[in-house]
Amino acid sequence: MITINVIEDKICGNYGEHPFTVEYSKELYDQMQELAQQANSVTTMENYNELIKAFETLTIVDYTKTIETKCPYVHVNKGTGEFFLKHEGVVSSIPMPQALVDRIFDSLDKELDFMPLVKMWTRWLRNPILWRKMKQGHGEDFCNRFFNFVNMQYVHPKHKEDLMENHGLSEDAANKRATMYQMKITHEGLLNGYKVSREVLHKFNSETGEQEDRYKRTFNVDTGEIEGDGLPEHVEDRLFEPAVMGSSGDAFFCEGPNGYASHNILSKWVVLTDLLIGARLT
Repeated sequence: MITINVIEDKICGNYGEHPFTVEYSKELYDQMQELAQQANSVTTMENYNELIKAFETLTIVDYTKTIETKCPYVHVNKGTGEFFLKHEGVVSSIPMPQALVDRIFDSLDKELDFMPLVKMWTRWLRNPILWRKMKQGHGEDFCNRFFNFVNMQYVHPKHKEDLMENHGLSEDAANKRATMYQMKITHEGLLNGYKVSREVLHKFNSETGEQEDRYKRTFNVDTGEIEGDGLPEHVEDRLFEPAVMGSSGDAFFCEGPNGYASHNILSKWVVLTDLLIGARLT
């Protein structure tokens, strides 16, 4: 038996015991309806099976053709099924990780713009650490771990609470609606996230070694009112440490015009400057 339903912009249903979902078009819908009517009126099992096979061909979605048509910067190796970046006829030698491919397919299904994903991959290919990992034979694992991290999801607690208390959703429905990616991807393929850190509010006296407040409030000498909290004007001049790692582990460092060329320049107490965008104080 063949059943056909149209839900929004999708045609879905079953042919025999097999479910299917394809993008809606009037031509395709009419073809499916005609085969379904014929299948309901046949008198032999042989004719029925022939119609089922014919219907099956209408449910096959060639994602590789779709992705290459919609995005000229992606090349699909038909033999291996691997995805590669392509630009001006040149195809990258490094395949996209499966996590990224799945994200692109998911965007296709939902008719979302997947170019930020392609741009992110382009930026990733410029990473000198990646090429060092490739030479060492660890490049594929390095890419997979990174993009599995980018694809991590979580339930936003405040959004979930709002959905349940103010909109009457059940906990399961609220969990689904409040689930989002931890890392946001900008239109230009940049990652936008938070670095959870703890501000260091004390220091040690260079002469006595005793701990003292790093910042001191200022008071009005006449009224005793607080005039300032003593914090620097710019966050780059304040001191932070990773909330989880604390003062243990390796120091943050970054090479380049705004960074440091040597590990020794940085101590394990690290000033997080504009190298870390969107720092959140906790």
